[in-house]
Amino acid sequence: MKKSTKRLISMLLSLTLIVSIAGISVFAMDDSGVPAAAEKTYDTYTVLGDSIPTGYGIVQGADGKYWSPHGHYVYNSYPAIVEQTLGVKNFNIQCRSGFRTVEALRMIDPSVYDTWTEDEQFFSDFLLQYLDQMKPEEIAAMQATAYDEIKNSDLITINLANNDILSYSSMKSTIEALNGTGNTALFTQLGVVAAAIKEYGSLGALMSTLISNGVTIAYLGQYMLEGFQLYMKNWNILIKKIREINPDAEILAIGMYNPFNTLKLTDASLIEIGRMMDPMIQMVNAYISMGSEMRNEYKFVDVMGTEAFKFPSFMDPTVFSNFTLMVHPTVAGHAYMADKILNVLGEGAQGSVKGADFKVNVPSSVPGGTVKATRTTAKAGEAVTVSVKPDATHDFKEISFTTGGGNKMMIAPDAEGNYNFNMPSSDVNVAAVFEACPSAKFKDLDRKAWYHEETDFVLGKGYMAGISETAFAPEASLTRGMIVTMLYAMSGKPDAGKAPFSDVSAARYYAKAVAWAAANGIVAGFEDGTFHPNDNVTREQLATILCAYAKHIKAAEVTPGDISKFPDADSVHEYAKEAVAWAVGAGLISGRADGNIAPTSSATRAEVAQMITNFCGAFMPAA
Repeated sequence: MKKSTKRLISMLLSLTLIVSIAGISVFAMDDSGVPAAAEKTYDTYTVLGDSIPTGYGIVQGADGKYWSPHGHYVYNSYPAIVEQTLGVKNFNIQCRSGFRTVEALRMIDPSVYDTWTEDEQFFSDFLLQYLDQMKPEEIAAMQATAYDEIKNSDLITINLANNDILSYSSMKSTIEALNGTGNTALFTQLGVVAAAIKEYGSLGALMSTLISNGVTIAYLGQYMLEGFQLYMKNWNILIKKIREINPDAEILAIGMYNPFNTLKLTDASLIEIGRMMDPMIQMVNAYISMGSEMRNEYKFVDVMGTEAFKFPSFMDPTVFSNFTLMVHPTVAGHAYMADKILNVLGEGAQGSVKGADFKVNVPSSVPGGTVKATRTTAKAGEAVTVSVKPDATHDFKEISFTTGGGNKMMIAPDAEGNYNFNMPSSDVNVAAVFEACPSAKFKDLDRKAWYHEETDFVLGKGYMAGISETAFAPEASLTRGMIVTMLYAMSGKPDAGKAPFSDVSAARYYAKAVAWAAANGIVAGFEDGTFHPNDNVTREQLATILCAYAKHIKAAEVTPGDISKFPDADSVHEYAKEAVAWAVGAGLISGRADGNIAPTSSATRAEVAQMITNFCGAFMPAA
């Protein structure tokens, strides 16, 4: 039987089990069970939850990576929309990726940790400190503020349960799959899981491999139900603790949505296997909305229709590779959740500073450039754009946005490099940093050209210099002696003997560098015993030298690139093919404007700057 068929059968059997068991406990949702809210003014709003309220995945940074989902203010997340719409005075974020109900309880009441079993303590520590990479001092800092923020709140929204069930079952299934059913201590079992996650890169990648082999599916249904049972107990404890701290706050419990509702068997299939999770999630929502013994202490918000990112089909081998992103709401999903929350609060709800003007505090002067905002004041929810412009001798380095309450606002630049956001219910403080531009003094360097950051890097590090005080000559060539001298400088100029080449004089500036490079296998001479230090270095020679240098410094291995995609691939000399493929795979070299890799053409100074910069970024980040 094929592996894919095994995986499909095991998945369907497992989900069928979940549906049949869950269906016994599911009862009708109370769509009308939330009374219309009376008019009320909210002064302080606190968000308690996992990575969903942080807006994980809906904002992308300039580096192409998603913001870390750790308690930042993402302006189009649902808590930010609620905060802006209401116009509250104080906005607190007690959220963290991976939080279950017990971790939220642990932040509010640290003493509860001492009442847990050793296994419960270790499991929680593992989730926080390993998967979430939350350092002990970060845990302590969060615990130091959580109690008072809950105590002083008028409005509290709680968005938990996802990790209680989905992450818990994934982790427990993985433990079972990797360790078996023996009596090995949990400490040892999690050590095995940690090693496997490190090997595969993420829990999602590891789960994908195990599921592909039919290993973990059998356990998922069992551990989902176990996670749900633990959740019911801990949910009541959490609500009771919050009510002990704050008897008067308006508490809204945000229900679960099905993040797998777009998951189909195949791209062309009409079978939506992700919908098989609906009964389990409805069971959780039914418990929150009607079954909890603390049900009268909060209002339930049904967000079952929330849009999440679209999964590829179940038979697609990449289905789990972006698991963490896919289970989170899109921008539209966050808007939907905010609308549901505001509907539960009712039309009379508003914040204590609704309609007030808040300040956009941009610095009046910044060394090296200017910072401007389209508004100096704005009401909550109004659009603001901030632009930055370096002067003639500086580059823009970074910008930060912070709310009056101290929360970081994670804002990515648009295509024009401007920063757009909706005003929160507080002042916004803007800070920018410009740094001196090493390229500025060279009149032949275009600061808008593709090579600008790269020439800045090599000039700033002292790896390259101009050919005069005012010229860099980006299109000129570099010699073999110059390239070796750069690598010698990057290595700290260690002691070197005499170069073994007849055309390398000890009096030349590159003599020690060539001797060092030859002794370490980074360069080799020609058959006649010469090095040709004054010959222009070609692109394939440069790739060969950098490949040898990478081996010398024991750089991480990379998957070779496919050089056959370049029209002139056949012109790569046999000796250089492996090195050129390595350089392509490492992202050090790519085709020129005409699509050719031009292996025998001289490398320009700008191209060398780019390759050296890329090399340092990939293999020598501290350089």
